[in-house]
Amino acid sequence: MKKVLSLSLGLIFIGNFLFAQNFTAVASGAWNSNTTWGTAVGVYPGAAAGTLLVTIPTGFAVTLNVTPAFPIGDLAIAVGNGNNTLTVSAGTLTVTGGILITGAVTGVVALLNL
Repeated sequence: MKKVLSLSLGLIFIGNFLFAQNFTAVASGAWNSNTTWGTAVGVYPGAAAGTLLVTIPTGFAVTLNVTPAFPIGDLAIAVGNGNNTLTVSAGTLTVTGGILITGAVTGVVALLNL
């Protein structure tokens, strides 16, 4: 019985690890667009459980246009020479970990309500 239980728990942990994902924007666009993240259609941060880290690198503008079904772990926005934004046009984004904004922030700074 112990071996079966150990094997079952091991498979559950492996399954969770396999489905855990990091997302990095590869283009500007809508949060729920696969072209924003370079993924398959319907795959975007928070669409399924297990999103660990979402990164919006320098030069990309992402618009949150949905409320993802699941929370994300961490959000990182790299600020530098370029248009780096996360605009909320609709929906709510739940971040269970940390929010990191790196680089110098200049110009218009929007209020972040935590």
